[in-house]
Order: sequence, then structure tokens, then C-alpha cells
Amino acid sequence: MESIRKGYPGRTRFQSGNEEISPQHPNVPWADMQARRHFVVHEPFSVSEEILWDTINKDLPAMVEPLEPILKYE
Repeated sequence: MESIRKGYPGRTRFQSGNEEISPQHPNVPWADMQARRHFVVHEPFSVSEEILWDTINKDLPAMVEPLEPILKYE
């Protein structure tokens, strides 16, 4: 969430590193994460509380395991 709150720096980090990292980690839903981020940032008033709640409680916890090896590397 830090990258979403700060906006541009998070976007730069995600987009610039994705070409190098994503082929090495095909089990991470890169396209889904980028699409979700794009929607939240560019259409913030279209995001319902239910969608946000489900994302936080269902989608994000499922991404922890695939992202851990990447976070440990850095």
C-alpha cells in the first residue's frame, strides 16, 4: 500500500523492474496487480468499499507467499 499512497515512486518501481523480475517469477499475478493498481489510482471513486475490503482480506494475503522470495532478494 505504501507505493499506492506515494503514487509515482511506487509506479516507477513496479513498472521499471517488472521486465527483469516477472519472467523469473511466473507464479506472481503481475498483470492483475498492475491492473488493480491502475484502477485504484485512476478511478478512486469507482472503487467500492466491498471491492477494497475483499482485495485487502482475500487477494493481498494470497500474494504474500509468491512475493516473499523477491522481497528477500532485495
